[in-house]
Amino acid sequence: MKAIMSVAPDNGSTPGQELEISFAENGLLRAVCGPADAHLRLLQRELGVRLAHTGSGITIRGDATRCRRAWSLLSQLGEVVRQGRSLYASDVEQAIRIIIQDDQVKLTEIFLDTVLVSSRRRPVTPLGLGQKRYIDALRRHDVVFAIGPAGTGKTYLAMAMAVAALQKQQVRRIVITRPAVEAGERLGFLPGDMLEKVNP
Repeated sequence: MKAIMSVAPDNGSTPGQELEISFAENGLLRAVCGPADAHLRLLQRELGVRLAHTGSGITIRGDATRCRRAWSLLSQLGEVVRQGRSLYASDVEQAIRIIIQDDQVKLTEIFLDTVLVSSRRRPVTPLGLGQKRYIDALRRHDVVFAIGPAGTGKTYLAMAMAVAALQKQQVRRIVITRPAVEAGERLGFLPGDMLEKVNP
């Protein structure tokens, strides 16, 4: 696969700017644009720029800062695809959130950091900067404390890392425990007589 050929963004601060990014292969361009240009429409809506599909590339028009952000994002998404990762709408949404949060981040370090490939051949990868830092901490340290709201991937990623270590024979077994301290629910036996226990 050939490398991505890009026109670097102008660092001037003109209010309106037009940039163009071109891809060496049409397959890369199709993957970045998405089915029926769905990814481009998503990028336009979220980044506030106008994107036009032009033969072997994409033209970006709009505010200079937003154009540079879109150029960086498209360039990095192209590199992710070039390195063999499929690109879905959810990946593009996540990439937008990451770039808005930190425009210096390298998306390849996040999207290509495969923790585990599941039995359905779907890779388990971090979905953001916080999860990437968490995965890196799990790799570097024996004990990691993760604090955060429910549904942010703390247990899922820890289990994926444990299963990956088991598959690589870095560990012999996985021990799953639960806290002995109540976390908003009563642990232990149900109170009451037999009828109340069977039919609470």
